[in-house]
Amino acid sequence: MKSGFVALIGRPNVGKSTFLNAILGKKVSIVTPIPQTTRYKIRGIYTDNRGQIVFIDTPGFYKPQHFLGKTLFNFMKDSIKEVDLVLYMTDVTRPVGEEELEIMKMIINENKKTIMALNKIDRGTGFSNDYIEYWNKLTKDLKKNPLLFFVPISALNNKNLDKIIDIIFENLEEGTLLYPQDMLSDLPKEIAFSDIIREKLYMFLKDELPHSIGVNIEEMTEKSENLMYIKAIIYVEKPSHKKIVIGKDGRILKEAGKLARQELETILNKKVYLDLWVKVKEDWPNKPQFLRELGYES
Repeated sequence: MKSGFVALIGRPNVGKSTFLNAILGKKVSIVTPIPQTTRYKIRGIYTDNRGQIVFIDTPGFYKPQHFLGKTLFNFMKDSIKEVDLVLYMTDVTRPVGEEELEIMKMIINENKKTIMALNKIDRGTGFSNDYIEYWNKLTKDLKKNPLLFFVPISALNNKNLDKIIDIIFENLEEGTLLYPQDMLSDLPKEIAFSDIIREKLYMFLKDELPHSIGVNIEEMTEKSENLMYIKAIIYVEKPSHKKIVIGKDGRILKEAGKLARQELETILNKKVYLDLWVKVKEDWPNKPQFLRELGYES
């Protein structure tokens, strides 16, 4: 029996959340085409007869522009230090950029056992060789290269995901289960539900306001055996943002709320009364105390 922690590292939109959801066979992390939508260290727990892998889906790497960004950046850096192995995910449809080189240097400096997943091969091999070449350049003078394997994958089509799991188990230490066998995530319900609401809003807002939206589940009450009442506050930075989130005649809030409610009902297996409110909290991404209230680790 083996067990351990694995950090999913990469720049935004490389497919980390898609990979995690595919591995677990269930959605535990929101997936959108908008950068930097994963805001928590989401633990996805994979268990089979070989043992248990605890994946940490980290926020995509980008240069922080506010306190929230710095917090997310530190999440990612700390994750590399804390885990047993790094799964470094790249998008082979995009060329190697400055962000990618920074990530590589960060991983190499920590000298963690690493698997490079060359994702999105369903669209062709693209820049795969460039990623391999850059990694080899950065590690050519090292006595020991921390990289175990380059593995071409498609998280979308489940291609070679089993190979990733095999390699991880081969390189974990012996250990007992870290979580109950049937547990898929330890993300608190309040945070998971707030993420679902954010995801649905992003579907309608596209990239207008993604980093200016925070969601807090203020109340969850079982009204009866078949009905759950959930009150959520959607925080924006400016009154003009509030108008955008609500939409003309309340359309955006209504449609996003409908989709969120339907998903919550599927999860809870009961009817949900979803009560959404939009409030202005000026410059909230730069307020450490407020970020803690929203569930972000300090």
